Amino acid sequence: AAASAAAGLAALDAACVAARAPLALSCQLPLVRGAGVRAVCVAGGRVVTGALDNAVHVWSVALDAAPTTPDAPTATLAGHEGVRGVNGVQTMASLTSGGVVSAGRDGKLLVWNVSSGDAAPLASLAGHGDERGKQVTNATNIVGVCEAVGGRIASCGWDGTARVWPAAAALAAAGAAGEPPQVLAHDLAVLAVCALPDGRVATGAGDGI
Repeated sequence: AAASAAAGLAALDAACVAARAPLALSCQLPLVRGAGVRAVCVAGGRVVTGALDNAVHVWSVALDAAPTTPDAPTATLAGHEGVRGVNGVQTMASLTSGGVVSAGRDGKLLVWNVSSGDAAPLASLAGHGDERGKQVTNATNIVGVCEAVGGRIASCGWDGTARVWPAAAALAAAGAAGEPPQVLAHDLAVLAVCALPDGRVATGAGDGI
């Protein structure tokens, strides 16, 4: 089965390249035991994944050369925690600074410098699941994050809120949240967030809004 899958991926790669398609699979990252991937982005020329082991894994992959398959991540960044026995880094986004912000079930957003090799996050933000959101099961679960205009960070989660935090650079300098985030409320879980060019953010939630 593994050989058939590998052959199929190779054939798909070849077909995409021949057709000048916008998508071409360049490699298949090896499975880290207990660490099924739930989020992925590219930052600092590296592929970065968030997984069910509560870790952020950094992979050295040649993005502009021949396909490569690394044997193991070059760095594993630990900082997220499980909540009531449930684990997982659920979402992440690359930052214009070259770093990454990750978020998961523990209600924390962690800002990382994936190029420096630092094992500790530059900043840690917490708020999802507090009194400003809905008091529901898994209220701390963050499922969406992006970088907005000006380097601000926007996040959303099951507590029915989207939150816009100060710029990542300011957070890294302070090592903490600094000013409290702007809170945008929905009636049900906010499942998606994205940045608009004019500085606003768009959200989508279970309430259909």
